[in-house]
Amino acid sequence: MLLTKHFTFEEFVKGSRVIPAEFAIQKYEKLKETATLLEGVRKIIGDIPLYISTDGGLRTYETNKLNGGAKTSQHLEGEAADFSCAKDAMEVFNLIRESFLTWGQLIAYPDRKFCHISTGTKRECLIATKNQYGEPVYKRVPLEAK
Repeated sequence: MLLTKHFTFEEFVKGSRVIPAEFAIQKYEKLKETATLLEGVRKIIGDIPLYISTDGGLRTYETNKLNGGAKTSQHLEGEAADFSCAKDAMEVFNLIRESFLTWGQLIAYPDRKFCHISTGTKRECLIATKNQYGEPVYKRVPLEAK
């Protein structure tokens, strides 16, 4: 079922664990809003395909915990997506930062080659790396690239 021209409901609910249908259907409108945001991302990066990661769309609490997600993760509400494309993650991150798009949180995972984006008004940009113990470290960066 299409949410937007390029994104399906199924892409957002695919995961390593089964997402109960009732839970997923309750999040339909928010998933559609997130897909619309991704359509904007496609436009600013040259209209190339985006790929939502496994467990990168809607998550249950169990799946979120298994993925190391925050307890307040917007993935739980269908308001976030982890995606990759043929372009470098940092290039995509900077194009989004410099764009007209309205987004809530933007995180680049350069060593894992994907970006996270969410809807909302939080307006936060982060770059994720790992410390010497392999634990995630998030560096806050300015909203707009200079």
